Amino acid sequence: MKKTAKIKKEELSQFFPSTEKPLFTDVSYAMFTKDFLLGEGYDGYKKWLSLAGLKSKSGRLALWRKSWDCDNLSFSFRTYMNMLHARENTHTFTERFNKGVENASDAEGVAVGVVFYEIQKRAHHAINVAITTSVTGDLIPLFIEPNNGAHVNLTQKEKDSIWYVNF
Repeated sequence: MKKTAKIKKEELSQFFPSTEKPLFTDVSYAMFTKDFLLGEGYDGYKKWLSLAGLKSKSGRLALWRKSWDCDNLSFSFRTYMNMLHARENTHTFTERFNKGVENASDAEGVAVGVVFYEIQKRAHHAINVAITTSVTGDLIPLFIEPNNGAHVNLTQKEKDSIWYVNF
């Protein structure tokens, strides 16, 4: 199995200079590609939600409900990506030490987080952010709308308004 690229929590903070106290709960994070996140990863997430009875409906707010809105969608997408990471890295510390087996990644979590930002005065929105690599190999934040799996281009003002970050 191919080793997965990873990033350390100290490297993540550079992407959120305006956020006072970002939450990084793991030491290192496995990174997914943009193509995987917006394609196979998001498609799997929608299927996973449908197993819980949360099926897509037609329209712009396909998964959105008053009782299942942007924060629920963002945290559940992050959880789903962590579940995929755990499924692919099944060997425990003891197994790795005693049997000499390796996981695809030794990262503790995934580089998919949740951010809250201001979309209008006194109106806030939660979306996902993934740290991935650009075509040139640079680390970049990829903002994702979990309601439809689309890449979101935040303005600089919106990036500066991010007040909650959780990886």
